[in-house]
Formats: sequence, structure tokens, C-alpha cells
Amino acid sequence: MIKYCLILLVAIIPASAQTPEGVAEGIEIWTDGFYHDRQTAITVWGHTTHMAPVTILVLNPAGNIAAVDQTEARDGVFSVDLYISGPYWRHDGVYTITARAGTDTTPYAIHIGVGETDCDGTYLDAGNDGLYCIMTDNVSELYIDKQNSTMEIHGEGQVMIQIPRGILDSKDGDMDKPFVVYYQDGMLHHEETSDGIIRMIQFEHPGGIVTILGTHAIPEFGTILLVMAACSVAVVAYRVYSSSSVLQGQGPY
Repeated sequence: MIKYCLILLVAIIPASAQTPEGVAEGIEIWTDGFYHDRQTAITVWGHTTHMAPVTILVLNPAGNIAAVDQTEARDGVFSVDLYISGPYWRHDGVYTITARAGTDTTPYAIHIGVGETDCDGTYLDAGNDGLYCIMTDNVSELYIDKQNSTMEIHGEGQVMIQIPRGILDSKDGDMDKPFVVYYQDGMLHHEETSDGIIRMIQFEHPGGIVTILGTHAIPEFGTILLVMAACSVAVVAYRVYSSSSVLQGQGPY
């Protein structure tokens, strides 16, 4: 049992550590912005590696279907316009847009805000990993690149952002490592404070896009942790069984 767990972990770790090149397998979508007013249109763009028709499903904050659409991808690229009108768009808050190509792909979800929302800071859309309300000052938009462990910050002036460690962190072993904050080709001076949950960063935002570079982002080693947990349970069960067999005068097999 232990041997098979070790083989499985060795097989998974290299694959999890690699960054895929080119277009990701499956489907991915994005929109023309997070906040939208009613009586306007949301443009959803995407790409897919599958030939099946793409289905777009929108759920309102109450969990009801606000819109459904279907389109075909050309050379893997597609777009859909969704119009924010009708009774199922009457709720204020966060709407979830999910895309799927056929029945064999994992659905890909993003989020948009319509009307009034409950976030006092700035929303960070992490796709299938959820939507997060990040406490910020003078920040208009946030984007995270999980593969490269970076976060893009759109804003201006004296910016403050409180980044939960579960979303983006910077470590050297068990020790905190300073984030790298850069604008275009140069690094920006910044100040950091932290506790066990939050990394707070402050700097003067020159306008445009400022990027924060960490060492890991969500989801970090999720597959490995699941396999390790399963292996731990299996190993404990094996040892309990072995001990019980020995006490009864039998071998472990």
C-alpha cells in the first residue's frame, strides 16, 4: 500500500509543478469587465480545445437561471453577448457565468457584479476557485494569474491591498519572503505588514497596471494534498490492520 502511494505521488508532483504551454485543455472564458449596469450587454469571450457547441449558463444571486445561450467556436474562439434585462436580472449582487463545451469538459466559471454589491473593497474573480472580496484602497480592478503566481492591480494614488495568504503568498521555505511589486520594466518601492492570515501591501500606484509577484497562488498543490490525505488514511488503516493481525498471531497478509 505504501509503495503504491509513493508511486502515485511521484507521478503527480512533476505534472502539478509544470506550467502548460499554449492553450489550456478544456475551456476558458472572460468578460469586458466586472461591474455592469442593467439594460446593457455583457460580452463573454472564450476559447476551447473541443469541437462541441459551447453552452453559456448564467445564475443570479438567488441561484436561479438568468440566461442560457449556445454558440459555436471557430478555430477554438467564441463570443456571446448577454443582455441584462428581464425579471431574472432584477437581483442586485454577483452573477455566475459558466461555460461548457459538450459534456466532456469541466465547466469554467467567472463572476460579474450587477447593481449594488456587498463588497466594501474590490472583487477578485478566481474563476472556478470562487469570487473574493479583497479589502483595498484606491483599487479599481484585480486580476490573478494562478499559473505565474502574480496579481494585477488597477488603480491610482496611494494604494493599499490586503491579500489573504490562501490567494497569493510569498515564501522562502517557512519564512515570509517580500513580494516583488513592479510597473512596466521597473520595481516599485512598497511597504508590507503581515500576520498569519493577511499580507498587506502599500505603495504609490502610477496608474495603469501594477503587478505583484509571489511564490504560489490558489490552488496550491491541491491534487497532491488530496492524494497525500488519501494515502495517509490508507497507511493508517494498513498499520491498524497489521497490528491487529499480529496480536491475533497472524501475519499482515
